[in-house]
Amino acid sequence: MFIIDWLYLYLVGIFFSDFLTSFARVSLSFFFIYIKYLSKIILLTNIVNVELLYFAEINNTLKFSNKLLMINQGK
Repeated sequence: MFIIDWLYLYLVGIFFSDFLTSFARVSLSFFFIYIKYLSKIILLTNIVNVELLYFAEINNTLKFSNKLLMINQGK
């Protein structure tokens, strides 16, 4: 009976270690996929932020040129 208990525990241990290994493998693959897409999202966000800063700079330049025109026109 003692040997059967140990054999049972050994087989359960093999099953769970194999299950945990495959689970860890799947988790790691999902993690790397998440990191890959997260880096693309961050890159796109940075591009959008740069374009927004560019348009804000154009807007500030236009406001400044309008002020210069108003000063030159004596308003």
